[in-house]
Amino acid sequence: MAKSGKDLSGNVTPIEIPSLVRPEKEIIKQKLEEVIEKDKRLVKGTFVYEEFPGSAFTFKNTKYKGVSCNITMVDGQVYEIPKWLADFINGKDASKDIFNENADRTTNTCAVPTNYYKTGANDPLKPMIDGHNIPVIEQKYKKKMRFIPLTFGEE
Repeated sequence: MAKSGKDLSGNVTPIEIPSLVRPEKEIIKQKLEEVIEKDKRLVKGTFVYEEFPGSAFTFKNTKYKGVSCNITMVDGQVYEIPKWLADFINGKDASKDIFNENADRTTNTCAVPTNYYKTGANDPLKPMIDGHNIPVIEQKYKKKMRFIPLTFGEE
């Protein structure tokens, strides 16, 4: 490309660059930042280790990029931890489906699945293979630990 001796800066028309980000993404990002700020808030409570009373449990969790927690908690002791870790222990997730107000925000974290077989004469019709009944399995979850808050406030 050849150099011209003329100054062309006065002949260039400034153009406004259009926003390539959809407004929905900006709203989603703003809502997520609000949830992150609520989740990083410290809560004070008692750690209860129901599976092995009197022992300790180490959490090495990361929920959001750059937001992690590495703490060892002993059964029956009082701790001040981020709200997201307390919710993780109790099987809740505030950021799960944040745009659906009626969403089920419960999770089965810190719980052990237990299976039950339904049997008996009063059960509804059971599926059969080669003339044999197939046991119907119900799955429930038993909590291994809980975090009981000592302060009550905004959910």
